[in-house]
Amino acid sequence: MDSELDTGAILAQATVPMLDDDYGIEVVGPRMGAVALSLLPQVFARIAAGDPGDPQPTDGVTWAGHFGEDYATVDWSQPARRIHDQVRAWAFTFALSPVVGPIAELDGKRVRLVRTSLTDPGGDARRIEAGDGPLWILGAEPLD
Repeated sequence: MDSELDTGAILAQATVPMLDDDYGIEVVGPRMGAVALSLLPQVFARIAAGDPGDPQPTDGVTWAGHFGEDYATVDWSQPARRIHDQVRAWAFTFALSPVVGPIAELDGKRVRLVRTSLTDPGGDARRIEAGDGPLWILGAEPLD
């Protein structure tokens, strides 16, 4: 660990797959926590051995920052997957971005999409035609 954001040496790492219906930290967090806990024996062994960890690469690395206006508006002509991933990405901003998103127009009104699905979940989900097929809206908040 060092004083900068995400720049310290790496003692262990793993991937946690994102499933199509994963929304928010309350869903992904437990899986991330379980994987993190499983790495601790390796981390502690490296620390005990005096291993400083592997340096992170510096070539081509930048902090992406918060989402901007260019990613805040939903374009219904885009593929359903792209819109679905856009909605999911905004769910992980924890409302820290100065920009509100993702914003879409539904029935002539602006809404912030909260959750979508690539498959029909039934119930009250609203089907919308995206650029390459259907997308279901499971949650939206009015903006106006």
